[in-house]
Amino acid sequence: MERISITGSVGIKGTNQFEDILTIQKALNTIWGLIQSPPTLIPDGKLGFNPSSSKTVAAIKLFQKNVVGLSTPDGRIDPGGKSLRTLNSAMETEPKILFPNTSVVEYKSGITADKRIVSQYAMNVIHLALQDAGMTKAVITSTLRTPKEQASIMYRNAAINVQAQFRLYGWVGDKVLKEYVKYQSTKTKDEIIAFMEAKILSELKAGRRTSKHCVSKAVYSTTNIIDIGLNSTRVASGHTFNAKKFTQAIKDLKAAAYIDVFYDETNKSNQCWHIEVTPNKKLIKQFAPIYRLNTHEQYAGYV
Repeated sequence: MERISITGSVGIKGTNQFEDILTIQKALNTIWGLIQSPPTLIPDGKLGFNPSSSKTVAAIKLFQKNVVGLSTPDGRIDPGGKSLRTLNSAMETEPKILFPNTSVVEYKSGITADKRIVSQYAMNVIHLALQDAGMTKAVITSTLRTPKEQASIMYRNAAINVQAQFRLYGWVGDKVLKEYVKYQSTKTKDEIIAFMEAKILSELKAGRRTSKHCVSKAVYSTTNIIDIGLNSTRVASGHTFNAKKFTQAIKDLKAAAYIDVFYDETNKSNQCWHIEVTPNKKLIKQFAPIYRLNTHEQYAGYV
């Protein structure tokens, strides 16, 4: 990522020029996982009438405390100052590909370009799991889904084993599946999918998700929801494939806080490793040596 620069200071008692504020807001958003949980800042180039109460200044202070290591943050980023240097360093760690010559993370061919939006940070986390498991490839089989895509997937799987789907989803998903059960013998496939999609949309409007995959791109950018396919990865990684070791590697990465949520669904109908990753939650240094500590809970060289 290109290094940033500002012409004047941003924050408390700063010159607070529009372009400088905008630059800092965008930069802080790229490393938001190191500062605190989402939501991120709105890049509007403004601090308001009282900068001391600004969300941007609050984020600067958190950044100075949690990342720069200042015991008494002043809430200001100055040109050439320590805070700006640290911000540039933090931004530089994220977009690089780890271990490009030893492992590959790829998308399943059916995933369209607009759904290939997993952050490089999350890709790097998967690279870590591959290296630890001694595997060469992993295949991402699902990322973002539209309500219609979610309905189509649920219809397809329900047609195979509807009871298995009831066991897989929570109560919101059950409401969608009941649409399938209600109309399976009286409506066409397309009609049933349309009913299921309508139920998904109505639940979304009420703030309830049928699936974690079924979100907006803005929400997805704050938490990457990823399915890594069991069979696709088995074929892609060939003789290096080891499901047990890969599962353990993901568990270790979750214990080390690189992965927020992990569901082992390899024995369920969707046959995948489901992971959720907050981009830039922890720094990952390119090509740093990796090994497990005795606790199996941290990755030395990546904290």
